[in-house]
Amino acid sequence: MNFTNESRQIIGLKSGWKFARTEEKDVPSPNAESAGVGPNDWCTVAVPHDWAIGGPFDKNNDVQITSVTEDGIMHDMVHVGRTGGLPITGEGWYRKTLPIPESVSGKRIFIEFDGVMSDSTVFLNGQEIGSWPFGYSSFSFELTDQVKFDCDNVLDVRVCARENTSRWYPGAGIYRNVRLVITGQVHVDHWGTTITTPAVSENTAQVCLATTVVNHTGQVQQVELRTTILGPDGNEVAKNSVQKSVVGTETFSLEFAIANPSLWDIASPKLYKAVSVVLVDGEESDRYETPFGIRSISFEANRGFFLNGRHVKMKGVCQHHDLGALGAAVNVRALRRQLEILQEMGCNAIRTSHNPPTPELLDLCDEMGFLVIDEAFDEWASGKVKNGYHRLFHDWAEKDLRAMIRRDRNHPCIIMWSIGNEIREQGQKDGAKIAQFLTDICHDEDRTRPVTAGFNNTDAAIKNGLAAAVDVPGWNYKPHLYKKYHEEHPEWIMYGSETASTVSSRGKYEFPAEEEVPVEVRPSLHTSSYDLAAPKWATTPDKEFAAQEECEFSLGEFVWTGFDYLGEPTPYREEWPSRSSYFGIVDLCGIPKDRYYLYQSHWSNKPVLHLLPHWNWDGMEGKAIPVHCYTS
Repeated sequence: MNFTNESRQIIGLKSGWKFARTEEKDVPSPNAESAGVGPNDWCTVAVPHDWAIGGPFDKNNDVQITSVTEDGIMHDMVHVGRTGGLPITGEGWYRKTLPIPESVSGKRIFIEFDGVMSDSTVFLNGQEIGSWPFGYSSFSFELTDQVKFDCDNVLDVRVCARENTSRWYPGAGIYRNVRLVITGQVHVDHWGTTITTPAVSENTAQVCLATTVVNHTGQVQQVELRTTILGPDGNEVAKNSVQKSVVGTETFSLEFAIANPSLWDIASPKLYKAVSVVLVDGEESDRYETPFGIRSISFEANRGFFLNGRHVKMKGVCQHHDLGALGAAVNVRALRRQLEILQEMGCNAIRTSHNPPTPELLDLCDEMGFLVIDEAFDEWASGKVKNGYHRLFHDWAEKDLRAMIRRDRNHPCIIMWSIGNEIREQGQKDGAKIAQFLTDICHDEDRTRPVTAGFNNTDAAIKNGLAAAVDVPGWNYKPHLYKKYHEEHPEWIMYGSETASTVSSRGKYEFPAEEEVPVEVRPSLHTSSYDLAAPKWATTPDKEFAAQEECEFSLGEFVWTGFDYLGEPTPYREEWPSRSSYFGIVDLCGIPKDRYYLYQSHWSNKPVLHLLPHWNWDGMEGKAIPVHCYTS
């Protein structure tokens, strides 16, 4: 660990962690030793770390006996492989020593976690610092009062991963990045800046910055906030400052006029940076940097989505957070590779299904030019799985939703906040109250983006008022109803929030090559790559293509899914060893399926000619083989 004299030090905690596994307990252990971890039980790992991806695969790992009303399964049945058949459950301990020097003894010391899966508790030198149960949330705790200087501090993180918490593979452990943050006594708060661009044109842009500053000294301090805006080339384009007397917490507001702005766009994703310096009596106490983009977004009920005044149709995919064989641990190059493959296909939008993403994904979407729907929840108070988010909703929903928005609000790629996916409250008369509660939180945190949700029980969501509670209702698997809903509610902005769900196994072809909805369960545990098979609630791609072309008012579509993911092996719910999805346009290894070229021919401007199937057939001499052509 390298410490400096800078006013803000950010120290990544990647290497040197010790890890040990224990069995799941009814009552979490207060320390690793009481959980039965001995000196020889620790192994050395790097963080981000997913303890489950190393296996072994076993059909008895996290067996679920449940109904899936979203898929039309109304009775309880046994599901194997639904969360990947990997050992995600149990208690795990992470330990790292932090040698903190006396030179930082006058500073404030924080630890930030981008995500811990799940039910995590943080300890320093044997003292509990805090807990955060939702595995997808980022959070920060202050360590200042518990730190011992010029000696090793012992940081422990307990993870209690329960069974039946997810409908897909969630990963396990400290699967996202961790860092120490050291600041002055007067500093910018955690996620303390909000940047908006309320007026944008080719000639000028108004940039508004609100910065929350915290004073820990207990005395009135004369504080100056001095902010410089750096352009995409790194050069200064504007600066401003303001002074205030600060006791406790105070928000500073600054405005900037940027001449001839370089707009953030999917074709040219230009990024700016705000560098805010906190000065106390003329001395620098903190320095805080915020990347952002200058762009305008608007939505119209009859004409769709506009970015910088230009109409853009969303050609999107839904993405789970795992990286196939790499598991859930964050790997920036693997994330970039996924986005590169999707961009080559013509994809321009991502829905973070169905939970907050890792921050690195949003950084890449900012850099590469993707639109993003940032999604918070797969469950509200009514559960889909035994230990899903419903057990946390009452106490944590507001905290988790505010945490997501405060962390992510300065990303230009984000165009909507999603408060839920296929939540079961759609069928409940009081569901609209919860939808309005969550929508109001989003509006309170950010007035610049609309709020959406993905509804599959659409008639009930409309009848019970949930669709009206959000700004932009999203329809899951309803291309045949777009026109009807638009005619009945011409003032609503709408889109296909989850579409197609076509299933296929790369390179596997079944005869006859005919539409297969619902998809057939086969002894081979494969589905045909003729791209004609889907579950009974889904469709083939062409149905959605036609609906989007006919419905100019639709914002676009988000296909389920861009990549295959671990878990949810529909239609093979009971058949082992099926333990990953068939929905992806791209397989787990990142190799495109045939369907990739169908979307590329429809979404991109590239010349496309793709023939399927292969030509190497045994025992088929003299028989007709259907040949399909995807072409621009």
